[in-house]
Amino acid sequence: MKNCIQLIFLLVSINLKAQTSTFYGDYNINKNINTNVIEDNKIDVSKDVNWTIRTIDYEQLALENTQREVDRLNSLKFSNDLLRQRALEVANDPNKAFDYGSDIFFTKRGTQAKILGFKKTFHKQRELDGDFFTKNHQSNYRNQSKDGIITEIELHGCFKLSGLNKKNPNSKETWERFKNGAEEYAKIKDWIIGEVTKDGSDLFIHSKDITSATVFSLKGFKGSVSYEDDYNYVIKDNYTSDFDGGVCEAGARFKGDKDEVTFAQLEGRRYYFKALIENIISTAMMGGK
Repeated sequence: MKNCIQLIFLLVSINLKAQTSTFYGDYNINKNINTNVIEDNKIDVSKDVNWTIRTIDYEQLALENTQREVDRLNSLKFSNDLLRQRALEVANDPNKAFDYGSDIFFTKRGTQAKILGFKKTFHKQRELDGDFFTKNHQSNYRNQSKDGIITEIELHGCFKLSGLNKKNPNSKETWERFKNGAEEYAKIKDWIIGEVTKDGSDLFIHSKDITSATVFSLKGFKGSVSYEDDYNYVIKDNYTSDFDGGVCEAGARFKGDKDEVTFAQLEGRRYYFKALIENIISTAMMGGK
């Protein structure tokens, strides 16, 4: 009986190993994922893809993204040739949406400012030209491609750690996340490559990286992580920077249904929007009193 149980466990483990994505690297599933996750099947690890992070052709994927956008635009009607020409320029180079855009300014007072630790805040950010992104919040943008990849940009803003209301559970969580500074937060130390997260989110971590970045016009960091849950593949870039007594935060997320997209497609979309997103996040500004 014992040998039978061991054989069943081995077969399940082999099956999971065969399904694991090798896009970012090959993981020892038997070693890194605990038996409860395997037995309960909490996470459906990635299927294999032909490309890997070492062989991916970013330029080819960018061309494919461009062509899909051009095809979409060609199916639309424009009121004049100038608008059509500008839309095609943006499709060929998404950063043109930033170049042709304009800066907007707004303030926050009362509860909105108090959440950030200020009495009043002043914001500047870029309003993008064209219809590439839908603005679903004052500082959040969303795009969904024809092949089902969702791109989200989030300008969370800057906040004083000392101004957070310690009695508020959300503020306490924010304090814990950023108490050691932007660089430490960007490392996401609790998330380990090749393992399932232990914070209850049950995410399988494929890759992590940290690079320097400009965030809200301040020197900071970009902490990147690629992961999957039961339904989606996700690449998340967390942008953070420090100022005296506080932190600035922004983010970009690329995700898609596991039955419809691959990590290679997400990487291609991320590359396609890279300059645009980094310009939006680096030039945003916020001050307060």
